[in-house]
Amino acid sequence: MPMDSWALNNFKRNCSKKQQQVAMLQSMRQTRDERVIAGLDVAFNPFMKYTDPDRFQHLQDMQNGNINIRINNHLLLLEQNCP
Repeated sequence: MPMDSWALNNFKRNCSKKQQQVAMLQSMRQTRDERVIAGLDVAFNPFMKYTDPDRFQHLQDMQNGNINIRINNHLLLLEQNCP
């Protein structure tokens, strides 16, 4: 399961474990198909926003590509700040 928004927002970079963190982050990217399915899940379950707001937010972040953007940001910061 991909990292959720909270985990990505609180991700701590560790230069001594750069290679493992890069591999983990790259494996957490969503594919286009996963993003489409997340969008369909949101569209066909309109009450999820009220019954399961955390899952709803996670699916919206997947659908909009926000999780991949955060992953790219962490990868960039690892590359720039860790030799």
